[in-house]
Amino acid sequence: MIRRCRWCGQIFHPPPNKKGNNMQYCSNTCRSMGYKKHQKQARQQYQKRRANTKITIKNCKWCNKEFISTHSKVYCSKQCKKYALQEQYTRATYNYRSRHGRSEKDLYFSNLGNSNLRQKPDTDFQVESQLIKNELKRLHL
Repeated sequence: MIRRCRWCGQIFHPPPNKKGNNMQYCSNTCRSMGYKKHQKQARQQYQKRRANTKITIKNCKWCNKEFISTHSKVYCSKQCKKYALQEQYTRATYNYRSRHGRSEKDLYFSNLGNSNLRQKPDTDFQVESQLIKNELKRLHL
């Protein structure tokens, strides 16, 4: 297989191993020069895009402080964004629960941890047995 180097144009034969199948440069020097050229082009494209952005002065939606915005930023800092999203989540949760209420499943699972059973078994079998029966009755089982 014969290839032409992308940097210097020299014809070369890549080694027959698996790595040689994708070789585009004849040497490490040409490869590093090609990489530097690619980096320079990418940097120029980035600076061109950056120069076309509009800089505007906006008011933060959370604290109402003025800040300089280059894109569609709405909050002046990460902290303001965090607080605003927390409030938005709280409102959405409240609205959902006020419309739908709590489901049977939620009520069942919220009562599971509130048992009268003790961490260690009682030495008196009768007392322990009565506690278990009361717990089963409370859970409707």
